[in-house]
Amino acid sequence: MTLEGFLYPDTYRILPTADAYMILDRLLSEWDKKIGESYKTLGEKWYQELILASIVEREERVSSEKPVVADILAKRVREGIPMWADATVCYGYAKTQKQCTPEFIGEVIYKKDPYNTRNKQWYPPTPISSISLDTWNAVINKKSSPYYYYLHDNDGVI
Repeated sequence: MTLEGFLYPDTYRILPTADAYMILDRLLSEWDKKIGESYKTLGEKWYQELILASIVEREERVSSEKPVVADILAKRVREGIPMWADATVCYGYAKTQKQCTPEFIGEVIYKKDPYNTRNKQWYPPTPISSISLDTWNAVINKKSSPYYYYLHDNDGVI
């Protein structure tokens, strides 16, 4: 397991004398304060929901769309359809969002990689990003829709 997904993204005041362990403790403590209590109610599926939240964090910027995107991705996996989340594919190859172009996805779409949700009918093995409280809430409160796909325009709007 990695710390990916467990380091809460926020603005922190860090003393110049702080070492890496102190900084990690601060980020982990903040995650526990913001998300820690709610994940305990999810039972065994909490880690799967954390992975899903990390994908939604990278896939969707608009808060009001996140619960629908979370439902679409979870529904696809639940029904045996590959997730097809570009963010997971690019994470497996350490590509930034800017480097994660349709051309790159086309080059690796059929390659085997545990993060390639284009050819895998399950969740990747670990979270792919830190998550905000907004995204976590969207995932644990998914909004059902009849949709199986979503597509963003060039401005990132669904």
